[in-house]
Amino acid sequence: MEEKVVVLITGKKRAGKSTLASKLTLAFSDLGLDVAKLSYANFLKKIMRELGVDKYDITKRKYKDFEDFYKTLKEVLIRRLYVYKDLLEKVLEREKENLKEVYEEYFEKKNKDYGYRKLAQILGTEILRSVKEEIHVEKLLEKLTNIIHFVDVVIIDDYRFPNEDLKEILKDEENVKVVRIKVEANDLEEDELSNHASEREVDKLKVDMVVKRKAYSEEFYIDIKELVKKIIEGGEKWKV
Repeated sequence: MEEKVVVLITGKKRAGKSTLASKLTLAFSDLGLDVAKLSYANFLKKIMRELGVDKYDITKRKYKDFEDFYKTLKEVLIRRLYVYKDLLEKVLEREKENLKEVYEEYFEKKNKDYGYRKLAQILGTEILRSVKEEIHVEKLLEKLTNIIHFVDVVIIDDYRFPNEDLKEILKDEENVKVVRIKVEANDLEEDELSNHASEREVDKLKVDMVVKRKAYSEEFYIDIKELVKKIIEGGEKWKV
């Protein structure tokens, strides 16, 4: 395939973004196409794993108390982003109480899912984006630049902010087509995390297609093979 395809997937939490990404990966692969999956949150997730906070609680890292956790977090961030050391220290101090709440939920109350998601929101938005708004975009573009010539399709399943719109960022690139897909579902439940900027901004994003997931299911109303065909063929005819 001469033209490279980048699929940007957005949607609220638990809408089915990762599910759609997995199904698309299999469908593109069945056509003999090479597929790579990237994430704006890759850099964030590396930091969280280093802290011992992961989605499946694999690392089981322990801390003496919150201050031990906070000290480790500061060391990890400064080591990775030393040029922003002074700003990082100010932002961390500002978010200290919120970080303490996350520590209690994840490490003391063992509320792993909530603690993981809450820390991802605080670290990814309130801390990292405060230090440098484009940080997640820059990290992803580094990886995209390294792999785009070796694959046919790149799938990114966590498009959440307007500045992450690769259709705009890559508009001058030849032979690269970006398709933005929003996943919607009728079984989503609102909670405290739903009011975060990373959730609210989703409704403001530009998209090319809306795909609906069936309630309480991992299936979608559109056939995945038909969706792949639409993505490859493209055109204004399916723009929404």
